[in-house]
Formats: sequence, structure tokens, C-alpha cells
Amino acid sequence: MESPSDETQLQDTARAIRAYLLGLVPEDLAAALDRELADLLDLARQGHLVGDRVAATLEQSPATLAWSGAFLEHGVPPEFVVLPERAYQGLPGAPVATPPDKYRCPEGDFVFYRRTAAVPLPVCPTHRAPLER
Repeated sequence: MESPSDETQLQDTARAIRAYLLGLVPEDLAAALDRELADLLDLARQGHLVGDRVAATLEQSPATLAWSGAFLEHGVPPEFVVLPERAYQGLPGAPVATPPDKYRCPEGDFVFYRRTAAVPLPVCPTHRAPLER
């Protein structure tokens, strides 16, 4: 059984990965995973613990497993992680990456991270609702 912290982290991962599924797995699998994650997040909103089932869903593909592992480690989608270069010695002080803007479905089952305002915001694929910051 997952701890409350693990449960929350897995639900956050499920919300975030939904925006990336089409780039990670074939379209038919992406659609199936998206439906399954949306259903699990709906159960979570009703008070059910779904972390173990979310983890099992994310383990169905090596790509979703790798993506979710990186998200759980860093708290943002892998594309926003800044890794230090080994050969380059930068300016003194700790490098600070600007966190991406985070937008949520008002119903709580979809999250989208946006690097710049030039990237258009999608609508929630479940509720067709505009995302909120």
C-alpha cells in the first residue's frame, strides 16, 4: 500500500503524463491509457486510493515508465529538467531554472506545463474545460 505522499505523487504524475501520452506511445495505446488514468483520477476525486493502480497503468509501456520515473524524481515533466553539464564550469552559485507555468483542469484530472506564452493551452481532454493557472 502506498503512503499518502506516494498516493499524491502518483496522482500528480497521472495528471501530468496525460498531456504527453501521444508523444510516448502509439495512438491506440495513448487513448486507452488516457481513459484509464482519467477514470482512476475520477475515483481519486471520490476519495478512493488509486496509487497502486496508477503505477500499474504507467508500467504498461517502457516509455511511460521512464517518463513517470523522471517526473517523480524531479516534480516536473522531463523536458523541463536542467541537468548540469560535466565539462562546463558555469558562473559561481547554484544554477536556477525557471519553473514552467502549470495549468490545471478545474475538475482536477489534467495538468499541462507550459514553457512560454507562445505555447497554446489545450483544453482538458476529459471535460473539454479551459485550464486554469
